[in-house]
Amino acid sequence: MSAIFIIILVYVFSIGQYMDLSQYGIYEGCPLINLLTFHFIHANFIHLLLNCIFIGIYYRLIKPIGTKYIYPILLTVPVIAGYFSMYETPTVGSSAIVMSMLGILVAYLQRKQQIRTLIILSISCAITGLFAQHINTTIHIYSFSISFVLSLLLRYVRSK
Repeated sequence: MSAIFIIILVYVFSIGQYMDLSQYGIYEGCPLINLLTFHFIHANFIHLLLNCIFIGIYYRLIKPIGTKYIYPILLTVPVIAGYFSMYETPTVGSSAIVMSMLGILVAYLQRKQQIRTLIILSISCAITGLFAQHINTTIHIYSFSISFVLSLLLRYVRSK
């Protein structure tokens, strides 16, 4: 499934080389449909490449949890995070999905690993927020946090 999504991302990126797709990103006052389209648009090739690599890696790691559990999270949380993370300039890219995948993955780690990972992510988000003003750090934090909490709840319910 991740391979199909990655192929779609590459296809849309190639279209973006011939036309400006930034109007399909999310920004204050954008059409609500953009909450679905912004995941497919990427600012540059490195942005696309990194998202594709992480989607491929994280999908393999979280797939054993069960697609009937992870798909609802991956389909809704990035949209919700996008809605609450709109700025004046368009946000594009599938990193909200990547961060949701990471939230699911971290929820299923052992407690010590969770704490280490959360510390590293907190430092990373702080540095990104301070020094990379062009990155919408808020959407990353929301996507990870919501997915992490939902997955912890799911893990708890499934263990009972």
